[in-house]
Amino acid sequence: MRSIFEKLVSTPIKDPYRAQQARYFMTMVTAFAILFVIVIITLIIQSLIDNPEDNGLGFSILNTCLVFFSALASYLLVKKGYYNQGIYVFLIIMIVGTTFALINRGLSFTITLIYAVVVVTAGLLVGPKSSMIFASFSIISYAYTFNHLVVSNQIKHPNISEMATYNFSGLIASLLVLAILTSIISKGLRTQVNELHKSNRARVKAMNEANKALNEKEILLREIHHRVKNNLQIISSLLSLQSTQHGDEKTHKMLMDTQNRVKSMALIHEKLYMTSDISHIDFDEYLKVLVNHMALSYLIDPGSVKLELDIDDIVLDVDNAISCGLVINELVSNSMKYAFIGRSDGIIDISMKVDDQKDLMILMVSDNGVGIPRSLDIHNLESLGLQLVDTLVCEMKGHVRLISKEGTKFIITLPYVRNRGL
Repeated sequence: MRSIFEKLVSTPIKDPYRAQQARYFMTMVTAFAILFVIVIITLIIQSLIDNPEDNGLGFSILNTCLVFFSALASYLLVKKGYYNQGIYVFLIIMIVGTTFALINRGLSFTITLIYAVVVVTAGLLVGPKSSMIFASFSIISYAYTFNHLVVSNQIKHPNISEMATYNFSGLIASLLVLAILTSIISKGLRTQVNELHKSNRARVKAMNEANKALNEKEILLREIHHRVKNNLQIISSLLSLQSTQHGDEKTHKMLMDTQNRVKSMALIHEKLYMTSDISHIDFDEYLKVLVNHMALSYLIDPGSVKLELDIDDIVLDVDNAISCGLVINELVSNSMKYAFIGRSDGIIDISMKVDDQKDLMILMVSDNGVGIPRSLDIHNLESLGLQLVDTLVCEMKGHVRLISKEGTKFIITLPYVRNRGL
């Protein structure tokens, strides 16, 4: 139903103020047309039942049909975009039809009110000048009607000049007051609408400029991530070349560990460069790629060790993503290198869960390997990798706990506040 009404009052007028007025006018004309149809039907039924020989009734029906078709013509003009022309046609026919009705039926206060409606409509929908023009036109039409009624002896009064003066004075005063008030209201409305449009244009301009600046910054940040990723890949390649030039196995492993740390950071920037959000990363997707890369780097037979991941929908900013990536890199690489010595298979379990009630993120990395001594103090180690884990967890204001039973399990608790807007 609403779509039908919207089609009924649609218009090609581009000026928002005029377009809105046109929709109001077409709605009003549609209501008038329906009313006129009802009036015509009522008059026909009345003529057939009550007084079929009433000569004035036929003229009334003709007059009503004239107003109806003028309303239809004005509606079509406004709908096609001819705003002023459509309203002028409607208002002129309204005045002419009112004049004919007064001539046919005699002076009537109810019919005379249509002059006031025309003046107000002209002022609000066209402009202040039109209000004064149609007020003058209405006064002239009423003067012609009054003179015709006097000449044809349809008005009989002992003091006709006093009656005419009284009627004309009242009509002129009323229409002029209406015209002036309508002009003031019309100017005020137009001024307010212009100010609103001006303010809206300024707001839209400011929003466009802000969006443009934001897009430029986003492009710049994306380019920075891309370059950082490239630089880290260059460093990784240099470390790889350097490791091949050393025959010492210990040095080779140290360089390979450092290379994998650099790759874990480069992977973060690569993900940020490729996604729409350049400030946050989907850690689940990142972790899958990271772990697969580590399996290819450390395991002779990647299929011998089963990797089980259970990761919640976690989104991290750049700093926390890099830190968590390095922590997981160290813990998983340790398991791959040392947990399954002398064994042909094993399981490494990586779990990241979020406790929204406590705003905590719980990271668990465990394996079913040979385990490490229970007396090991995680906070006082000589291993560079585990020292790095302890340092990064402390920087993130977290806590790390080691359980050495049927393998090795690291439980790391970190603060986490889910970004509700993501």
